[in-house]
Amino acid sequence: MDLDVELKRVNRVRISLAENPTLAASQESTLTTIINLIQEDHVQREKHSEAARSRRKSARALLSTIHRDLGSVILFLCSTAFSISKLYKIKSHATQFISKLKTWNDGVEITDGIVSLARKYFTTSLLERLVLTIPAVLVPDDARATQIKRGAHFPSHTTKRSRTDPNSLEHVAIPSYHGVIDLAKHQPLNKTPTDDYNDGSHSENSDSTEGSEDGDESDSGEVQAAQSLVDNPDATVEDDGNSPTFTYH
Repeated sequence: MDLDVELKRVNRVRISLAENPTLAASQESTLTTIINLIQEDHVQREKHSEAARSRRKSARALLSTIHRDLGSVILFLCSTAFSISKLYKIKSHATQFISKLKTWNDGVEITDGIVSLARKYFTTSLLERLVLTIPAVLVPDDARATQIKRGAHFPSHTTKRSRTDPNSLEHVAIPSYHGVIDLAKHQPLNKTPTDDYNDGSHSENSDSTEGSEDGDESDSGEVQAAQSLVDNPDATVEDDGNSPTFTYH
C-alpha cells in the first residue's frame, strides 16, 4: 500500500475545508458512516458477518490510535477521507501511517473552520465512546477469553515464600565434632536390628556370627572412645588399628 497516496487524500480534505468549511455530500456521507461505526453497540455489531466485524474492529482500532496520538481534528479529517474498508487496509501499516501523519501535521495549517467542524461532529460523548471501545478493539474476543482464564487481567506481584522441608539436607545444620560426641554420650547402647537378626535363627554359619560379634566389639570400642573424649576433652587418641590408646594431660 502506498501510504503517501492515502496521506494526500487527507490533505485534499484539509485543503477543501480550509477554503470552504462546509462538507460536501460525499464527505458527509463518509463521515456519518465512521461516526455510526464508533457509536454502534454490541447488538448492532452482531448483525454483521464475522469478516465484516473484523474489518470494523480494525478500523475502530486505527481511529482510536489516531485520536490518541494526534487529537480530534486529525481524527475528523481522516474520518472524512477514509471509508471503513480503507481504514482496515491502512491498519496493517498503522505505525508507518501514524508517523507520516505526524510529520504532515507539523507542516500544514489547520484553520479555525476545520477545528469548528471537528468539534461539531466529534463531541465529547462520541470521543468517550471511542475510548471505551479500545479494550474490545485491540484484543480479539477469543484472545480476551483466554487471557481471563489465565488470569492475565489479574496480575499478582506477591512473591510466594518457598516452603522449607525440615527433612531436606539443604536446610539441616551439620553437627560439630563436640555435637557428635555429645550424641554418643546420650545414645543408649541398644542392639540394632542387625544384631537381632544375626543372633536369631536366621544365622546360617558360625563365620557370619563371629563377624557380627567382631562388629559389636568394634562398635563398643568406638562408643567407649567417644565417652572417654567426653570425660577428658584434653585427651589425645592414638589408634594402632586394634584399640585406641588415650593420653591424658
